[in-house]
Amino acid sequence: HGLLQRRLLQQSRSLLLTVRRQSAEIDDHQRRALMRVERDASGAVVLDDAPIDLEALLSEMENEIEAAERRLRRSSDS
Repeated sequence: HGLLQRRLLQQSRSLLLTVRRQSAEIDDHQRRALMRVERDASGAVVLDDAPIDLEALLSEMENEIEAAERRLRRSSDS
C-alpha cells in the first residue's frame, strides 16, 4: 500500500512538472504571437486565412487536438 502511494505521488509530481512546462511554453508562444500583429496599409489587423467551411474548421481542430495528444504522450514517456 505504501509503495503504491509513493509511486502515485512520484507520477503526480511528474505530471505536474509536465503541465507547468507545457503551460510556460504555451504562454511564451502566445506572447510572441501577440507581438507579431500584421497590419495592412490602413492599419487594420490582417487575419490569417481561416477556414470558412465548418467541415474544414472541425478537421483542423481535430488535427490540432491529435497533435497535442501526441506531444503530451511523448513528454510523458521521457
